[in-house]
Amino acid sequence: MKFYLLEGNFKGQPGTWYVHGGINPKYGEYWQNICGGRMPKHKNDVIIKEVEAEDWDDLNWKETYLGHLYRDLTEGWLSPTGEFVQAGYMQHEDVADFILKKSSIELEDSGWIKLSKAFSNGYYSKKHRLTSYQKVWLNKNEFNTEDYD
Repeated sequence: MKFYLLEGNFKGQPGTWYVHGGINPKYGEYWQNICGGRMPKHKNDVIIKEVEAEDWDDLNWKETYLGHLYRDLTEGWLSPTGEFVQAGYMQHEDVADFILKKSSIELEDSGWIKLSKAFSNGYYSKKHRLTSYQKVWLNKNEFNTEDYD
């Protein structure tokens, strides 16, 4: 199947992957995203890249907006070894699935913690335990780890 990476809302910034969705009798040709959402094709659409792939999971999602977020250390995933992977607000599931290639449950079960402004202390640990690497990263980035000592 042919996939198209379209430019995002800002010039030069990547958007997301689409496929040619078909033709709507009222609106004409349209793009379709992974969720089935449709967007009318427009003469000013900028195709950054075309690729052939078997499935959406085979695409490089780091090339999309998910891999080009502004540096915000308050939203994302933190591995047991202290590696930070950014996610936009409410995009933790997408980053888990498409960038890290695991479900959020798999990440949490293996010791990853979820960072989000939605949590009172800024992060969530399913096991309520932090590794020494996670504590160092969190303290360095001004998160409170008192409840976990």
